[in-house]
Amino acid sequence: MSDYLDMNPDHVAGFLRRHANFLADYPDLALALVMPRAAGAATSLTNYQLEVLREKNRSLSHRLRDLVTVAEENQALVGRVHQLALRL
Repeated sequence: MSDYLDMNPDHVAGFLRRHANFLADYPDLALALVMPRAAGAATSLTNYQLEVLREKNRSLSHRLRDLVTVAEENQALVGRVHQLALRL
């Protein structure tokens, strides 16, 4: 009983991360969960996961674009340094 009293949201989140198939084994529980939404209304777990993945995809795409830009700038600098070295 004391284990239950010591539970907090971090413990539950950790358990679910370690047991990723837990909700597949208990689909009735998955249906009972209420997922947050920007407007405050409930949405399905699948839709929530899709929204989270889309946002992560957008974020990673922006980061990749930034990294490619930096790589192109670095390549141009390497070319300039190489030309300067050849002139020496």
